[in-house]
Amino acid sequence: MLHNYRNLLALIFGSTLLLSSSIGMAKDQNTDGWYFSGAGGLAIQNNAKVEVVITTGEKGDGDLSYDNGYAFTGAIGKYLGDFRLEGEISYRRNDPDFLTLRTDTIAGSTFLENVAAKLDVEQSSLGFMINGLYDFKNNSKFTPFVLGGIGVSLQTLDISRVVTIATFYDESDTVVAFQAGGGISYAVAKNNHITLQYRYFGSEDPEFDDGVDKITIDNNNHNLMIGFTRSF
Repeated sequence: MLHNYRNLLALIFGSTLLLSSSIGMAKDQNTDGWYFSGAGGLAIQNNAKVEVVITTGEKGDGDLSYDNGYAFTGAIGKYLGDFRLEGEISYRRNDPDFLTLRTDTIAGSTFLENVAAKLDVEQSSLGFMINGLYDFKNNSKFTPFVLGGIGVSLQTLDISRVVTIATFYDESDTVVAFQAGGGISYAVAKNNHITLQYRYFGSEDPEFDDGVDKITIDNNNHNLMIGFTRSF
């Protein structure tokens, strides 16, 4: 899997060098009208703080480590001069790999732990965002841009195994989400651009509650993406 991610990063940097050879060409960037955009790439989830509260009164705190995953976005937007406004749908998936339990509270007494457990878990988010973007126009086909957005994210946690113990825990929570980032677009043809971009995607801490166990996890996701924009 690591080899595949290295190939993806090599493709990103290789594309950047290829595009750089054409930097003296005239720009081709819309300032009015509508566009559609899409992007996909690598999703890197920070190690997360996790809290588990059981109805019996027991509580545990620890850290989740994650495998690298993937992210996809699709948006429809409007050019407003150098500014753009768009509505976006996104999907991200990063599966937790290990849970390291740090403390365990039972009957009001807290015990220090350092126990690692292998997990079989699927964790994903479906985002609905309103984004604002600003294009730094210039006299080349390259246009740097920055973006920011706010919206909601439907977070889903599906636990099927903890160590060797099978379990059935499939819950979701909808929380406020936000993102920020930037990148560069390149005009490959009239009304067509490819993009290289970085995004940070975060949200309120989702709470997954099945009536017995309540699990709270923080969410900080970093994305390296290749995309395209088509004006119409």
